[in-house]
Amino acid sequence: MRTSANYFTCLLLIPAICAGEPPAFPKYLPPAFGTAIAQTDGRWVEITLKSPKVTMTAVAGVEDLTAPKLSTHNSIHADVKPYINKIILRGPEFTQKAETEVVDLKGKRLSHQQILQRLAKETPVLISTNRVMIEEYYLQTMRPDTLVLVLSYWDGAPATELFPHFLQELPTADPTPKP
Repeated sequence: MRTSANYFTCLLLIPAICAGEPPAFPKYLPPAFGTAIAQTDGRWVEITLKSPKVTMTAVAGVEDLTAPKLSTHNSIHADVKPYINKIILRGPEFTQKAETEVVDLKGKRLSHQQILQRLAKETPVLISTNRVMIEEYYLQTMRPDTLVLVLSYWDGAPATELFPHFLQELPTADPTPKP
């Protein structure tokens, strides 16, 4: 019995010992999520990026009729619309840092041919909105074949519209009861 307990203890501790250190806590914004598809006319690659644009409205003092006692609470209403951006990558192999880059999770830049192959159909992507590679902290749960679009200044970075934002401050609800 004691041998079994030691065996199970070792099984539990080995992954914890071998796992290594978790990635450092991030310093920058988290990535946005979206889908991308690429096409070419022979001169350049055009990437169509589609991402949800979330606008929230907070309302204070909404009546909660499902609660045991009539109560009020703050409520957030979300409006989700598509955000579509067209990105042009120039030249047979883009080399200027000023352009948006398409990279793998290790930060290796993809060639135009690789981009066209990997984005031949609408594909989920991560979007770096602040012109730098997404930090390891955010990448640790992604599939290894995930692509990252590192937006350039010219293609919308910093793309704050890709993050949920409030349309307005907390308006107060009408305190008069509705019949």
